[in-house]
Amino acid sequence: MPWQSTAKVDFTTKFTTLRYKEDYLEIQKFLTTESLVNQVLKLFEGAIFADCNSPDAFLERLGELETQYRFSAQVVTVNTILKAVDFIMYVHAARPLHDLGAGDAHGFATHRVQWMMVACYAETNPGKIRTPVSELYSNLACANAYAQKSAGPYNAQTGDGWDFLWDDLFDRFFFKPPRVQNATSPEYLHSVHLESQFRKLARIWP
Repeated sequence: MPWQSTAKVDFTTKFTTLRYKEDYLEIQKFLTTESLVNQVLKLFEGAIFADCNSPDAFLERLGELETQYRFSAQVVTVNTILKAVDFIMYVHAARPLHDLGAGDAHGFATHRVQWMMVACYAETNPGKIRTPVSELYSNLACANAYAQKSAGPYNAQTGDGWDFLWDDLFDRFFFKPPRVQNATSPEYLHSVHLESQFRKLARIWP
């Protein structure tokens, strides 16, 4: 299925006090532009993960990247849908989320890889993203990056009735509406784009 670069959310109108707005807009531009995403995936396949021949080796290298870019070494293994309070706690501490409950199409490590893609994009394109990527990750757990929806009810424990910038940038749906076809959708990135264009990565990326 073809890539859709136009499938974007105008998040600046939802999160009116958002910090690092220009950096998040650049992240959105990156994740919705096929040529930019492919440049990083080619770097992953041809260099960074070139000698990784198994999911275990891939995850070990992924952990090394996360440490390099100042994310916590304490990876959170998630088996069910996270409550909002737990999500906020883990992300604020810059702990990567290894999502075993997300399903094969989504990929267990896809959120971790999305963030390392952003980090590599920032490093190879100086000045495009000015804030350390681990800080941008942590900030998504702060009040400036989530907001109450116009219609309640609201539940601060589960997140019901709230919008999160994380969802707009890193967790959009492909298999159900809005059926997003770019790298802001883990399902599309992992189960469609990777399988069609980066088969070597697809074999080792869990």
